[in-house]
Amino acid sequence: MAKHKLNKIFFIILMVTSLMLIAHDFINVMQGFEYEIWNLSHIGLFVFGVYLFYLNRKNERKMKEDAQRSLSSIDEKALDVNIIKTKGVEELKKGMQTLWIIWGAMFGSLLVYLIVCHVMADRVKMKDIPFALFRNILYIIVAVELVIAYYIRKLLLKVRPAKQGSTTLNEATGLKYRPALSKYTSALIVSLAIVDSIGIYGVVFFFMSRDFQSLYIFTTISAIAMFIYRPKMEEIEKLAMDLKGKYQRK
Repeated sequence: MAKHKLNKIFFIILMVTSLMLIAHDFINVMQGFEYEIWNLSHIGLFVFGVYLFYLNRKNERKMKEDAQRSLSSIDEKALDVNIIKTKGVEELKKGMQTLWIIWGAMFGSLLVYLIVCHVMADRVKMKDIPFALFRNILYIIVAVELVIAYYIRKLLLKVRPAKQGSTTLNEATGLKYRPALSKYTSALIVSLAIVDSIGIYGVVFFFMSRDFQSLYIFTTISAIAMFIYRPKMEEIEKLAMDLKGKYQRK
């Protein structure tokens, strides 16, 4: 459950940061400064952090329940009680290396976006558009995409019941982890592509407004989402067990 603790830390940092920004806005208003519409994004960022914290707690409870159900159904005489000890471990390690390379490339693209924006900052010409309205529209799109990424990933990792007459997993594939790795890789790439687009929105908005603050907000949200959707060994192991149970049921 260490990953849930790390996620909690990130969500708490996100919420504390947004609260600090909200407090700063409040102090500015008390001092007589005008409250701009785009400052509402700080409240949205706090709400987003609370929502992610809630999802993390929900997933943590679900994983505990699944683990308890799995323990209650284990056959002590079965040869596959512990998947890690099977000869598919090497295949799993190689698959994880590939997944981390994909994740690292996607995460590194965010740094590239920041570098490009800083290099090109002096050449950016301000566009004559309502920036505050356009930024708030992008925030709404980002919120929708985060929800879509969560449910699409969940859908792609879902194991559907096997049809009647299905063979065992070994007969169907000849390998222990290949089906799980294939399914997990697809879910990882799709979810990372969706959240990476959030960073691209920040770049697009920057080249229209030369607003570094919005660029950092979009990039940070994208980076946090990528951290949440990083490759996890325990998820692949659970997926492999679910797929094995699927093919073993007639």
